[in-house]
Amino acid sequence: TAPTAPTINTVATDNIINASETTSVITGTNEAGATVSLSFVGSAHAATVSGTTWSYTLSAGDVSTMSEGPETLSATQTDAAGNTSTVATHAITVDTVAPIFSSGAATIVDSGTSTSTTVYTAVATDATSPIASYSLGGTDASQFNINSSTGAVTFINSPNYATPTDSDANHVYDINVLAADTAGNTVTQSVSIAVSPKGQAVIDLGAYGKLITPVQVEGNWYYFWDRSGNGAFSYDDIIDHNTLDGVFQYDQNGSNVGYRGDTDNTYRYATLAGVKVALPTYGGAMSGNVANLAAYSGGAVPGTAVANNTTTDNPTYNDLLALWDSLNGTSTSTGLGGAPANWTSNIHWSATPSASGQHVGVTLGGGYVNSNTDTTVLYVALQVL
Repeated sequence: TAPTAPTINTVATDNIINASETTSVITGTNEAGATVSLSFVGSAHAATVSGTTWSYTLSAGDVSTMSEGPETLSATQTDAAGNTSTVATHAITVDTVAPIFSSGAATIVDSGTSTSTTVYTAVATDATSPIASYSLGGTDASQFNINSSTGAVTFINSPNYATPTDSDANHVYDINVLAADTAGNTVTQSVSIAVSPKGQAVIDLGAYGKLITPVQVEGNWYYFWDRSGNGAFSYDDIIDHNTLDGVFQYDQNGSNVGYRGDTDNTYRYATLAGVKVALPTYGGAMSGNVANLAAYSGGAVPGTAVANNTTTDNPTYNDLLALWDSLNGTSTSTGLGGAPANWTSNIHWSATPSASGQHVGVTLGGGYVNSNTDTTVLYVALQVL
């Protein structure tokens, strides 16, 4: 009489095995005196029997021959007379492939970012097994927390651009994010988290002076360019546009291929003392080359009902005019004053060319848009990126 079918009690851990689990043990029950063989990928493997239990320890060679994904194990029991039981089967999952990261390897955050703000979210996927956990390592890992389930990374202490705490004090925090799937496979991604000076009260540009009295509009940060470095606007801060053309000659990706010697709405970026900045566009409805400034009555643009929109969009204006419109109240008339506190209300250069081949300036004291010869000396506002 054939013995009863053997039982498979346990397969590895949670029925999932990976390439490193060479000691994963498969166990089951049997009749006393019977032998048990385990079958997978077409081969029989002798189990070790002790009384009414049996076990089999997987080797690295075993795992390497098994198919990725679902795998069926069969156990056969044979008694001393040579009778065999019916085959008992058990499904397991074989996962020897590490997860894959889909989240980026770099991000930028503002100085003063709250410790409750997620500055990076690790996202990894695995075709066979779900992600079990995320963890941190690397040079600056001690500066961060990570949610092991969601992969959300936060600063332990709010970062301050003026007093960096990254290991080499270059305002870039380097960490390694490790993702592990339920099979135990792991993958590590190096991530750099750069801290921008945006939001700092004063940004020291060394030989280029300082950026002072920041204003946030539409989520962007604009500063008055205190070229003299004396901490306030003065006549010493004015500059001609020909000089600006020699500095702000890059696109947003840092390339100046195609630059023709004059800033425009594309080529208007620069890096000053390690700080990436942009010369703002004039920000009006007419994009690109301003063809007809006379379309504005006396060069003055009307205000809108938008006011103090630090983070929300202005549907009518961008850049310099959005800054002016945010600070001129809710009136829709012309000639409105919209200069930020402790800024001059005079004309500020934009990167936008005019039809005459010159450049556009915006008077923050009244919302006037004018074409100015590039040899004219005017004040400058810069956007910090």
